[in-house]
Amino acid sequence: MNYETDEDEVILYEGSAEYVVDEDKTNTEFKLTNKKMIFEKKKGAFKKERELIDIVQLADVKIHNDQVQCKQKFTELELQTKQKKFSIVFDNIFNAIKVWNLIVDNITGTDIIKRGLKKARNSLEYVDETLDLVDDAKGTLAKGVIGKKRLK
Repeated sequence: MNYETDEDEVILYEGSAEYVVDEDKTNTEFKLTNKKMIFEKKKGAFKKERELIDIVQLADVKIHNDQVQCKQKFTELELQTKQKKFSIVFDNIFNAIKVWNLIVDNITGTDIIKRGLKKARNSLEYVDETLDLVDDAKGTLAKGVIGKKRLK
């Protein structure tokens, strides 16, 4: 049985990938939609039929400290969902990066540029707050030192 997408689903990526769960590796045809990751294995004499191996909902991928639990290491993506931890291994690093971006974009509702801008903005706010604290400390020290000199 070949997987059919729902009406409101869009295929974002399609290609070969290795699906790894608990050291069990399976070569699959991988599809990423805006809602799911679909893993199918080719079967039959002419490899036209596909056996459904697994479907993982993007909504089930864990988020911790505003970080989607999908890590890209070279050609491998490591994902944690509410049910399990698994990996997807691609034939090259470019496909791994592309799929990682698509997964994170769909889960967060943002793209890499917006996430980068948010990180930069947060860093600038942190620096600004730190400088404000330094200015406050300088003012306190300066007033304290002046006050002691006057007492002598």
